[in-house]
Amino acid sequence: MLSSINLPNSITSIGMNAFAYNNLSGTLTIPASVTSIGIGAFQGTDYSSNNVNDNPTNNITTLNFESGSLLETISDQAFRGSRLRNIDFSNATHLKTIGEGSFSHNTTQGIIYFPSSLEIIKDSAFWSTLSIEEFHLGSNIKKMGDNCLNTNNYDNLRGIYIDMTEATWNSTVTDMNGGPITAYGWRDSNVPVNFNQS
Repeated sequence: MLSSINLPNSITSIGMNAFAYNNLSGTLTIPASVTSIGIGAFQGTDYSSNNVNDNPTNNITTLNFESGSLLETISDQAFRGSRLRNIDFSNATHLKTIGEGSFSHNTTQGIIYFPSSLEIIKDSAFWSTLSIEEFHLGSNIKKMGDNCLNTNNYDNLRGIYIDMTEATWNSTVTDMNGGPITAYGWRDSNVPVNFNQS
């Protein structure tokens, strides 16, 4: 099993299940040349067995993206169950889609700032990420999946901040089928949502 990887800056995609179920640890940096991360590419990378509670010292502590990142798509289940603690999207300025369950069942903590380029967050993308305190969304969001920002722990999640007015949100953002977004379908009803008032 792999415990660490150093991805070359010549690759343009990371394939389906490419590094799944290896005991990866430390910081993972996605090269700027990568445009897509495949389904389940890094899922379960803290596992020594099929039990998510096993081997808690093996984990990807931080996920970074190189400056100038061309990444557009993080596919379904890409980092599911990898016990990922920190995510820094600051360099992922071309990111458009975060897939279904892509960061679910992680120990991610702190504040998540999504890049302004982000348009779609699919179903359960951050489900059961129990230590996230805030989400900050940009003004280009177009579709939100069911429970996409429901961390399953509203005691820790203090708020969701959206860089658009509530009127714009209601008129432009839809569910994954293009229908009207429901009041609580994409989040826990106990978590306050704060819109840009200007």
